[in-house]
Amino acid sequence: MNTLFKRLLSFVGIKPKNVIYDYNPCKILTTKRALLYFKTSWYGFNGKINAPDGSTNFESYRTVIALNKLGYLVTIVNRDIKIKLKGKFDLYYGLAIGGSGRYFEYYYRLVENAPIKIALSPGASQHVTIKNYQDRVTSFEKRNNIVVGESIKRFGNVSFNKLMNETNAIFYHGHDFTLSSYSNVNTKKYKIPSPIKNNIIPVFKEIQNDHLRTKKFFFYSGSGLLHKGLDLIIEAFADLPDFELYIAVLTPELWFTKYYKDILAKSPNINWLGSMESDSKRMRKIAMKCAFVISASCSDADPVSIIECMRYGMIPVVTRETDISIKNQLEIKNPNVESVKQSILFSSKLNSNEVIKLAVESYLASLNNYSDCYGKALEKSLVEVINNKH
Repeated sequence: MNTLFKRLLSFVGIKPKNVIYDYNPCKILTTKRALLYFKTSWYGFNGKINAPDGSTNFESYRTVIALNKLGYLVTIVNRDIKIKLKGKFDLYYGLAIGGSGRYFEYYYRLVENAPIKIALSPGASQHVTIKNYQDRVTSFEKRNNIVVGESIKRFGNVSFNKLMNETNAIFYHGHDFTLSSYSNVNTKKYKIPSPIKNNIIPVFKEIQNDHLRTKKFFFYSGSGLLHKGLDLIIEAFADLPDFELYIAVLTPELWFTKYYKDILAKSPNINWLGSMESDSKRMRKIAMKCAFVISASCSDADPVSIIECMRYGMIPVVTRETDISIKNQLEIKNPNVESVKQSILFSSKLNSNEVIKLAVESYLASLNNYSDCYGKALEKSLVEVINNKH
């Protein structure tokens, strides 16, 4: 839902539902109940559905449909609230990590007797994410001799591994890095691809000069800029004036943009573009201009922002912790400015045939992230978990 529209509705006293009880869109006959702790904002006013593909609203709504088809009335609780619920539940499925998953344990304990409990992990395990992020905060503060006030509090405080071992299944986005972060958890894991927008079309035919494009890089993210390593990337490009960086961010942190204001002003090769929709004309122009999408994330998992750039044919230059599926990614080896600079320089030396080959490979890897792929993987995994309990 459009943010401005939401604010206007809130101003006049109209707010989306935070709880939807016993939702039954398939009109099945059942007494079984499932609790979904995720998002409710897809449930519009008067029940109108707003769940565009490639969004977390889509993920939540598609999960509701799958659970309902498989025999459950579905109660959905918005991830931002903590309330008491009445009645018995037969299945619990909840967002388990990050700030958005801070009430996972609360609802888990509330329905502890439910025979089936599933954790959704759209990133690496809590312990790994906390450690990696705190290392980045510490590194930034030492490098720049300041205290930014960023902390691990945004990730919550559950006894994570113990809780994950109590669940019946972990559904996760991501690949090798995310899976390895759960090496101390014995619960069975099911990989679910991150769904992206279906209408993004690659730019292969529009590309005229690969040599010029190899000096242009794109950073694309929602928020969490220190987490994504934008500090390292900006500092690297500030030292490489012959290379261009384009930045599009949905909700940048104020302290971050304030700190880098002077560096950006002195670096004409770094272009801050503001917010940008991934299927917009502006985005397509960027994809035609830039050969590479860059991220120095400390902990990610099949990130939609990177996968959507790959759908255009942009080549990822990323850390291992970004955790994408492409085999021949151009890797940023270490979380420091010098390593980012080395990756930029190496990428720019690719010849035209290498660029085309990697662009096609990048596009093909993104095909696993169609919304239908998400839906099928989710439903198949749910069937297996439910049947194993009967």
